[in-house]
Amino acid sequence: MAESWVTQNERERRHALLRRLMAESGLDTLLIVGSPQVCGRGYFRYITDWSVWSSGGYALFFAKDDPIVVMRAKSQAYWSKQIWVKDSRSAEKAVVEVGRVLAEKRPASGVVGIVGMGEFMSLQDYFYLQAELPSLRFQDASAIFDRAMRVKSAEEIGHVEATARILDEGFQCFAEMIAPGRTGWELSAELQKALYGQGCLHSVILISTEPGPYNAAPGERPLSSDDIVKFSLEACGPSGHWVEIGGMFSFRRPPDYLADRFDSTLEAVERAVAKMRPGFTVGDVGEEIENTVARRGHRVGHWSGHACGLGLIEPPMIGKGEPTPLEAGMELALHPNIIGAELEMGIYVSQTYIVEEAGARQLSRFPNEWHLVS
Repeated sequence: MAESWVTQNERERRHALLRRLMAESGLDTLLIVGSPQVCGRGYFRYITDWSVWSSGGYALFFAKDDPIVVMRAKSQAYWSKQIWVKDSRSAEKAVVEVGRVLAEKRPASGVVGIVGMGEFMSLQDYFYLQAELPSLRFQDASAIFDRAMRVKSAEEIGHVEATARILDEGFQCFAEMIAPGRTGWELSAELQKALYGQGCLHSVILISTEPGPYNAAPGERPLSSDDIVKFSLEACGPSGHWVEIGGMFSFRRPPDYLADRFDSTLEAVERAVAKMRPGFTVGDVGEEIENTVARRGHRVGHWSGHACGLGLIEPPMIGKGEPTPLEAGMELALHPNIIGAELEMGIYVSQTYIVEEAGARQLSRFPNEWHLVS
């Protein structure tokens, strides 16, 4: 039987919050895209507590009526109705059933908000709804869910902490397994086994030894004693909440230029975390990263992190100029990518934090340090 990891009280809290935000936006109907993409499952799970594993579908959420789910796969429609949404249907062309429901539930005219419209909805489905329901106007309403999901409840934070404990075990597993002669594929397989055994069914594992500035997927080449390894572990626990952790590993002391770049990264993270509390913006955190490494003669390769939760990557992104104010209860993954010349190896560290009134709380027990493997 399908299991729910979230209480009825949490479901009611989410539904009430969404309905309040809908009323403020003048909307009474939302269409939520259920994407199977690794970064696209969060919106759908927030409203259904169902993790889409393939094919995808849609959820319809109303200001007054009960939600309706339309899945492309009969198996997912069958099992998902045993959790939150009891009216879960299957249709090979899910958008056709969505159009039928909207024609039945909606008045002759009005606005329907689409959650995940810009990133996860197919143009074909969007054009179909426009053609079949010309009196309705469809607009992107992803911001409603982004706002609702930004601040985690006490129950959600408990789920995030549980995932963090699992990832700490995975990080420890990697630190014990990494050795010359082992391939990235082998290390990744061992990690997947450890994660799956504790209910982490979705993950992103990056094990990179390439000289370029960015992380890469694990490969078949055996590690050598001269390698410097960038490791990133991102996974969601049984509740669907994502956490990230990562760092630098080597079998010998790093060369001076990388040691200096790593030291500047640690300084930047320390300064950024000090501003990760109410009273500052997300942009203040990103600016501290960029300014600190620039003073040390380095630069940021891409944005320095993001919010996360039921989505692997949730807005806002951590970068200079991001105006979103920090609030207690936000979950942020801070992973600055500090680079130099194009073909030089970049530095990567990653931690997940919960923003609290007094400051940011790191979830992992592992500090940001260069991991020298003996």
